[in-house]
Amino acid sequence: MRPANHPRLRLRQYAAWTRAQPDWPQQLAKFAPRLSGSVVEVATGHVRRTGGFVALRKQFVELCGSVVGGTRIDTLVCDGFLPLLAVHAGCENELAGVWYRWFPGDLPPLLVGELHRLAVFGGRAALACHGAAQGLLGWLIDHEVRQQG
Repeated sequence: MRPANHPRLRLRQYAAWTRAQPDWPQQLAKFAPRLSGSVVEVATGHVRRTGGFVALRKQFVELCGSVVGGTRIDTLVCDGFLPLLAVHAGCENELAGVWYRWFPGDLPPLLVGELHRLAVFGGRAALACHGAAQGLLGWLIDHEVRQQG
């Protein structure tokens, strides 16, 4: 558990959400056709505009009964909803671009700072996105494993 993310609060929020929206899995399944088709190779801003990511984000918040919002919804979308949709709809490849270009969600400040320093994040030309953050996290884990081995 990560104390900085207030896990008990998150669990209470999720419990309130599932009580308010018990049919959320069926509602989530309806998102799959609206999410496919984004590609990783296209600029983040373009993918978000053409994919209607801002409107989709609001719909994800509504799916959660407005209990989860802000950067938490982005984390839930990337770590929960998109993987569930990919498995349920069998569209892993179609959702890869959405997952990569989605808003980054909760990130440690050190990670955000490094991504800015590396010019991966910064301004309109390099919008912060989930995939780039996960890439750096993966590299850091791999680097630590190599250092210990």
